[in-house]
Amino acid sequence: MNFNLSNFFQIKKTPKKASLLFVSSLIFLFALTLSFVNQPCKLHAVSPSDYCYKFDLNAVNTTGADLEYQPVLLSDVDINGWINSFDYIDPFGWQIFPYVSSLAFEEQVMLQDLTSLSANQWYIFPELKQNSNDLNVLLGANQTNNIFRNQGFFFNTKDYIQVLDSSDFSADNFYFKINLKYYTPDLLQDNDFTIFEKYDEALNTGIKLTIQHSPSTYDTIRIRATVDTNTLTSAYFIPSEIEQIEFWLENNNLNLIANGVLNTTGAVTYTPNTQDLYIGVDEPITSPKENYLEKVNILDFYGQFGALCDAFCSPVLTLGFNSNEITQTSEVPPMYAGTVEDISILGNSNDGAYYMDRDQTGINVTTSIISNSTASGSTVFNQSTTNIIGKWWGADNPNSLASGNSNFLGLSFLNVDFYDGTPATSSGLRLPPLAWYSLWATAFGFVFSLGAFFIFRNVPASLFASSIPLILFQMQGLIYAWYVVVYFMVLFALYSTSLWVERS
Repeated sequence: MNFNLSNFFQIKKTPKKASLLFVSSLIFLFALTLSFVNQPCKLHAVSPSDYCYKFDLNAVNTTGADLEYQPVLLSDVDINGWINSFDYIDPFGWQIFPYVSSLAFEEQVMLQDLTSLSANQWYIFPELKQNSNDLNVLLGANQTNNIFRNQGFFFNTKDYIQVLDSSDFSADNFYFKINLKYYTPDLLQDNDFTIFEKYDEALNTGIKLTIQHSPSTYDTIRIRATVDTNTLTSAYFIPSEIEQIEFWLENNNLNLIANGVLNTTGAVTYTPNTQDLYIGVDEPITSPKENYLEKVNILDFYGQFGALCDAFCSPVLTLGFNSNEITQTSEVPPMYAGTVEDISILGNSNDGAYYMDRDQTGINVTTSIISNSTASGSTVFNQSTTNIIGKWWGADNPNSLASGNSNFLGLSFLNVDFYDGTPATSSGLRLPPLAWYSLWATAFGFVFSLGAFFIFRNVPASLFASSIPLILFQMQGLIYAWYVVVYFMVLFALYSTSLWVERS
């Protein structure tokens, strides 16, 4: 049987009208597709719509007591998938905004292990009352210019960081700068809080920085600096939102800036020792640790030894506590341990090791699905789905489920555990879920195209019909918008070819 390509394309009777209809339809579909592409979102939100995604965190407190500024563990999060597959968050962990009731108050969260498929996240609930408590989380601020979330390390009740002793800490002069947020307790405190220390109690040598509480006013503190046997204390003050504390020794003059006020004393000598540097606890060596830093968030920790320098010099120790610089190394509840990377310009590798004692007994955590920030309603992450036949997914589409979905028309065969570039198994295609959905949408489009052609005997109508499944899939977030755009371009190319063949 002879097949004439020219005759195939010339089946239609009214090419001009069909052409106009086809072009108009494609322009409409193209505009429709672009309308569903996520618009740039802003980090400093005025409303939830300034973010692309959201989910809700619920913590049920059955401990029998109301808790204040309580770290709550959200475990086994595929943070790598959040970053590399779904674009829920950026590679630095900046595009996340937890809040309780008002966007005016950002709550704290510590992200870590950004390449992990099962990372632990710590959210700070300002109040964890008995029974049910909710925390809202916004994700996906796509405008990354000038965006920085200054993640800190929240010291609960028995958390601390240890930096091993180094020759970098042996010079005569030093300079420390610490930015911290002090969470005012509801009751009077009668013990000191150690911000950091490198001190030998037996020899009375080294350095120490301490928070002291007012004996009569619960919301008032002062800062005390210790160098060997010398002390320098600030006046009492009420902490503001973020406190910057500077503490340095230069030419035997000890200086302390707290609450913006400079305090100075002279004739001070620093004697280096071999003790490790501890942040958040006093380590007396011969007795148990004491004076833990409680309900304080240290945003960054900067240390310089040697000739005094300003903020633009090269420090020997800088802990920024950024999400991509924190790695958990062990987990034996209630004990959690990991590392905090030293990001000093000189690359001194004075990394810190963190240790957290955070009992989560009596705290039950559930989360909603990750949905569009403007969507309403929520379900549980691990809610299962069977297929998409006969269901309009909306915010419940299988690609939005944090735990993934293995039931979508053969998706389980893919073994989608590839996000770090190192497949965990040797079987399966290991395609991204959205790539798999794109293949199915294209297959459905082919079926629609054949059906339309045999019904209408019209190429433009056939091509138009082939795009319908792709539009529906994209509207539900199951395929990339760029894939639909490329598909439209292919359709234009095909139809242009048909016209060229027809007129030749």
